[in-house]
Amino acid sequence: MARKPTKPPSVTSLSSISLETISHSDIAALAYLLWQDRGCPEGSPEKDWYEAERKLQAQTQAQATFA
Repeated sequence: MARKPTKPPSVTSLSSISLETISHSDIAALAYLLWQDRGCPEGSPEKDWYEAERKLQAQTQAQATFA
């Protein structure tokens, strides 16, 4: 039986992420949003997790470049 995912802390946009170290909860929240955007499919949660990490790292690097 598949476990129903629990809703992580809220992240409404990438702009809410600061230059500080990306936290586990930041990744979890964005991965949850990405999963929802994909229609909440079963299986392969790592796809959303890795995509969330990639987006947050890119956002942090972009902010650092313009700081």
